[in-house]
Order: sequence, then structure tokens, then C-alpha cells
Amino acid sequence: MSNTGKWALWALMIGTAGLATAAPRMALAVMLPEIREQLELSLFQTGLIWGADVLTGVVSSVLGGTLSDRYGARTSLVVACIGTGFFGMARGLVPEFGWLLACSFLTGPFINLIPLNLHKAGAQFFPRRQLSISNAGVSVGMASGFMLGAITAATYLSPWLGSWRLVLALFGSLGILFGCVWLFIPKRTGVDRVAEHAAGHNFTAGLQHVAKLWDIRLMTLANFGYGACVNSMLGYVPLFLRNVGWAGPRADLAVSLFHVASLVATLPFSVWSDRSGHRRSFMLAGSISLSLATFAIPLVANQSVFAVMVVAGLMRDAFMSIMITRLMESEGVGPAYAGSAMGLSMVGMQLGGAVAPAAGNALAALGPGRPFQFWSLLALSAAALFWLVGDRRGPEDSAS
Repeated sequence: MSNTGKWALWALMIGTAGLATAAPRMALAVMLPEIREQLELSLFQTGLIWGADVLTGVVSSVLGGTLSDRYGARTSLVVACIGTGFFGMARGLVPEFGWLLACSFLTGPFINLIPLNLHKAGAQFFPRRQLSISNAGVSVGMASGFMLGAITAATYLSPWLGSWRLVLALFGSLGILFGCVWLFIPKRTGVDRVAEHAAGHNFTAGLQHVAKLWDIRLMTLANFGYGACVNSMLGYVPLFLRNVGWAGPRADLAVSLFHVASLVATLPFSVWSDRSGHRRSFMLAGSISLSLATFAIPLVANQSVFAVMVVAGLMRDAFMSIMITRLMESEGVGPAYAGSAMGLSMVGMQLGGAVAPAAGNALAALGPGRPFQFWSLLALSAAALFWLVGDRRGPEDSAS
């Protein structure tokens, strides 16, 4: 592939991550107070809605990673983007809680496959020495989409369009659009190259292979705590701040600052990790800073919340980029097994992100700060597990 074509695909990866994945997820988070009021949901039911698509992503990540290794990233992205858009739009048509929960569950198998396959696509047409840059592009797209969803969905789009339902329909249509764009990416780019390489493998061979790797096991467990904390905290902060008297736009600004900090820091931290080779140090820093900031949110007052949210978000997407790069650098993985390795590792993150919101929200009955303390401990447990993962730099091979 030409150098121009490689960076054009990189730009498409950024757009897909931001507008088909991150923006609709964060839009749902900041519109939860409006949805909760209109559908008369309890705090526990609100937590279930926020975690539902992540829960179904637990199963889809394992199967989707294996399917991606077998059929290729491009084909998987077409299906994932269109499925995300369709069921995302359907959430805006629901009459009550049960239907909203069902549509959120059905969105999960698709929306959670998009980042996985974007990272795999990058591994297929970027050389190893640029792998962090490739993964950072996906993280930049995610951070941009989270910021866009947080700033615009509840404060601007919902009043302008007249309903949270139409906001979900708008973002759903963007998912379908990106699916159609990936459909027309020619196979000669190499984005489906691994599909041919793995076509003769048993369906579960890749999964069985990566499940035996010690690094993958450790990172799967660590990702449970990290994913539980970051997903739960981001879903709860808008509700928490409104409940303590913050105006809606001000509460949304706090969440937006999390993603602004993440967006600004992603590329510098990713390049720094490439040059130093110390992936573990960055994973530790990301987990510990998230834990401390989450614990501090209910303890600080007024403007200090903004500073704490910046600290919490500073390494969020850089962490994802570096963690996935370290995953691909694990002995026995490489491009051929990247989908299976990411799928299995993401199971931990998605399982944590699915069960922890409702579990933490239930603790709010004991005090408004209890959920933050619970999620902070989970992030700290992730740091302890990442400590056991060593640094490893693979050979400087090239993607052809």
C-alpha cells in the first residue's frame, strides 16, 4: 500500500472510532438524566441501561476476535458498523425500559467489535515500529468522539432536535454510513489479508492459542478492574453532579474535560512509550491516576472537580493505545492472532464495565460517595496486576 493510502485509512479509522463508536456511547451517558425522567427509571435501572451494551460485548469480543482473524478486519467492520447503527437507531424508538434495555443489549455485540477490528486493521498495514501510532489514532478518534458526545448531545443536539430519541437516531445513521464506506475499501489494501492466512484454522484455534499466554491472562484480569472503574465513573458523574446541585451543562462540562485531557495527551504518551519501550510504566500510571481521581471526585468541591476530571482522563485513551500495543507485542500473538488476543483481553474490560455500574449505583444508598470508592478500588487492583506484566519490544518488522 502507498504511504498516502496508509494514512488515508488511518484517517478513516479515526473517524469510525469517533463517530460510530465513542460519540453515541457518550451521548447516551449524558442524556441518561433526560431518559431517566421521561421513562421514570430508578437509579439501578439507569445503571443497567448504561452497562447493557458492554455486557453483551463480553461474548461478542471473544467470538468477534476469532471471526476477525478468520474473515478479516474490513468485513468485520462493515457488519459491526451497520449493526451498531441499526440497533442504535432502534433505541430511540422504544416506549419503555424493557425495550430500551433489549435494544442496548443488541447494540453491544456490534459496537464493541468496532475498536477491536480498527486496531487489527492498523496492525495489518502499519509496520511494527509505528504500531503505537496506529493504535493511538484509534484512541484519538475515541477521545474525540467521547468529547463530542459529552459536549453536544444533551446540551445542544437534544434541545435542537427536540428529543433524546432523535439524537440516538442521528448517531445511528452515522454508524450505517461508516459501514458503507468500509464496504468499498478494496481488498488489495491488505485489510483482509489475515483472513486468508487464517482461513484453514479451526474456529477456536486462535482463542485456544492466546488463552495459554500468561501476559494475555494477566491483562484480561487487569482490564476487568480498569474497565469497571472508567465506564462506571463516566456514567455516574453526570447524575452525581446534578444530584448535588450542578446545572446540566456544567455537569456535562466536567465529563467533557475528561475527554479533552485524554485527546490532548494520547499521541504524546503513545510516542513516548514507543521511544522508551516501557509499556508497563504507562499502564501503571494510567490505572493509579484513574483510581486516585475517582476516589477524590466526591471529596472535592466546586471547581476542583474539573481538575480531578482532567487527572482522571489524562491517560485514558493513551492507556488503551499502549495496552493494546503491549498486547500485540506479547510473544505468540502478532497480526495473525491480534483479533483473538484483543477479544479475550477485552472480555475483562467489558465484563467489568457491564457489572460495576449497577453494583456501584446500588451502593449509593449507603452514601453518594460509596460508588466512587468501590470503583477506585477496582482500578487499584488493575494496577497491581499490570505490575506483573513485563515490558517486551518485538522485532522491527514491516507490514506489507
